[in-house]
Amino acid sequence: MTGFLTVLLLLYIFLRERKKRKSVQCICVFWGFHYYQHQCPNIEARDCFILLSCLVAITCMPLANANGTEKIGRSHIMEVQQMLDLLKSTIENSNASLYSPTNDEIQANCTFKFMHCYLLELEVILIETFDKHETTRTEIHHMKKLLERQQQFNSSTCLPCEAQTVANSTTFLKNFEFLLKRINNTL
Repeated sequence: MTGFLTVLLLLYIFLRERKKRKSVQCICVFWGFHYYQHQCPNIEARDCFILLSCLVAITCMPLANANGTEKIGRSHIMEVQQMLDLLKSTIENSNASLYSPTNDEIQANCTFKFMHCYLLELEVILIETFDKHETTRTEIHHMKKLLERQQQFNSSTCLPCEAQTVANSTTFLKNFEFLLKRINNTL
């Protein structure tokens, strides 16, 4: 967005001070021509190039956000399962009390919400144990963002994470694995 605003500002300066050599030279350097005023393309071609660039930027912005429509699939669930397998010993050695809804508490329309809760608690374990799994933390963060974009994530019937049962880390791990299997079976 900053680049687009810069282009608009430069276009305004260019049109306002079209006759001054300095502004024309500035536009030429900005667009990578690296020439002086007498070596720049003619004014009509330059104006056309700037306008086309603006149009391309405007039309490509929605495409840049197209990944926001990505749905949770089996591959995502497998990634989370692999993270759990990698962190299993860290989780089991943790003495943290974690929000861990039992499988009876999880409604069918709240599975992604509770998966998000489990990922939040998994981050707590990694922070409290000073675990060095930076890539895993990054993967958890990206998975949480993906879950937040799911349609059922914001269901008003789902209770917040803090309203769930508190359990030890072993129970947390067992319940999380069961939830992943449940989600995988419904996909």
